[in-house]
Amino acid sequence: MNQFVTLIDSVIKFPNKPISELSLCDENEKSRVLSYSKGLNISIEFNSIFDQFEHQVNNRPEDIAIVSEEKTVTYCELSNNVSKIESFLVRQGIKEGDRIILLFDKNIELIASMLASIKLGCTYVPVDKKFSKERLLFIIEDSNARIILSDSNTVNVSELRSFNVRKVISTQDIYLSDTKPKKINNEIQYILYTSGTTGNPKGVLVKEKSVINLVNFLYNEIYHKYQGANIGLIANPIFDASVQQIFTSLMFGSSLYLIDDSLKYIPKKLYNYINENNIRIIDGTPSYIDLLVGQYESNSLNVDLYVIGGENLTSKVLGQIYRASPSSTVYNVYGPTEATVDSTFYKCGRKDIELSRIPIGKPIYNVEVKIKNDNQICGIGQIGEIVISGEGLSLGYTNLDLNKDVFRKTDDVVEYFTGDLGYWNSEGNMITIGRRDSQIKLNGYRIELEEIDKCLSNIKGVVASHSLVEKKNIYSFVVSNKSLSSAYCKEILAEKLPYYMIPRDIIHLDGLPMTFSGKVDTNQLKEFVMERHEQIVLFLKR
Repeated sequence: MNQFVTLIDSVIKFPNKPISELSLCDENEKSRVLSYSKGLNISIEFNSIFDQFEHQVNNRPEDIAIVSEEKTVTYCELSNNVSKIESFLVRQGIKEGDRIILLFDKNIELIASMLASIKLGCTYVPVDKKFSKERLLFIIEDSNARIILSDSNTVNVSELRSFNVRKVISTQDIYLSDTKPKKINNEIQYILYTSGTTGNPKGVLVKEKSVINLVNFLYNEIYHKYQGANIGLIANPIFDASVQQIFTSLMFGSSLYLIDDSLKYIPKKLYNYINENNIRIIDGTPSYIDLLVGQYESNSLNVDLYVIGGENLTSKVLGQIYRASPSSTVYNVYGPTEATVDSTFYKCGRKDIELSRIPIGKPIYNVEVKIKNDNQICGIGQIGEIVISGEGLSLGYTNLDLNKDVFRKTDDVVEYFTGDLGYWNSEGNMITIGRRDSQIKLNGYRIELEEIDKCLSNIKGVVASHSLVEKKNIYSFVVSNKSLSSAYCKEILAEKLPYYMIPRDIIHLDGLPMTFSGKVDTNQLKEFVMERHEQIVLFLKR
């Protein structure tokens, strides 16, 4: 009611202004939500990723730094590997500011190459072996890379002959020279490529200073209670979720377990691996964690800390986590690649299982997160676009033309407009409700696909669900642990949703397909829709 009164008052005061330029907040409410928007202003305890790593090397040289499928290295051994790669790069003429493509499996050489790049003041660009030749060539050219490091016969050198390609077969084959390059504080630590609407990926330029801010926050607020604990790296290093695990682990003396993809997609094997190796901290998307914990007996996964992000965490998945790991702590984090992994955080509790939406919480250190509607500050409960500024903000995209739509300057402050929708609750926690582009208009009706998924997930026996629009129709996919007919699911939905939100078809799968990043692969789901459509057409033609 207060917001309505404020709007009427604004209309009277400014009769010639468009409604979109008038605020619904009075000054008291605006002051309140702006106080929610600001993370703690904290000075950073260290100013160099590599110096902090070397601090751990000096303090715990014989402690285990990284464990991979092939081998284990101590902090001292890892530091020696880094020095060898650094020396190799210097001999190749690589210098401060150069960009280095890293084409590796998820292994120790990859992590050592990242650290060597940081030590030299270079920028690393991780890419995946599964990338197509076209995608790889685009990234090499777009990033303006000087050299490609690879761990084995992962690239056909003849196909990349116009580029400076070097093979790092093993750190054993690289010798340490007397070269003593000076230590550099690098501005851009890495470039990560995300999906682009133009068909080409977008390269995001992330500052070392932003990573330091993130790691400092994560350790002080979340990880410090688990000092020295074994940390599992589930995420593919081409995605930013890997950054928080890799650097928080190595900056503060934990042991990092590189979880191989051969385990990642077989939940039972990964389940056993986590328990057998005493891995106490893991992260992942809700879809992936659901796959891991959703189908096994209670009180059986010995994880102390879950850091969940990348998608909306549902109360159903949260309940499954507490069932599998009853004494665990769960943090729901939110942030786009453009804002260095995490921008907000929320410590979950068992009471949150009853919530319809799990909050993403409050901003991390030195970061400001606002909710705006037509560039006006939104009040409590008012839905708007999530907008981020502060220490976590990246330098934008390699393609400068892409910046103008989402990186905008307001009162001399650069803000990133995420395209995500959310609102503040009365406790000062932010809640997301999906993407601007997930709220679709179909046959004249506005439809929120996440609302359909929420109703499906509440059907007893449904383990996971995902809805999409294809050929002007809604299709839903469900994974269940009991026999559920499509007709039955539609009947349940009809009790909760209007007729225009009922899916045309509900397709049952053994499991939802996942992308490399652990999110639902909507492209593959669309292929299932096309196959189903073709089968129906063939049947009708008979």
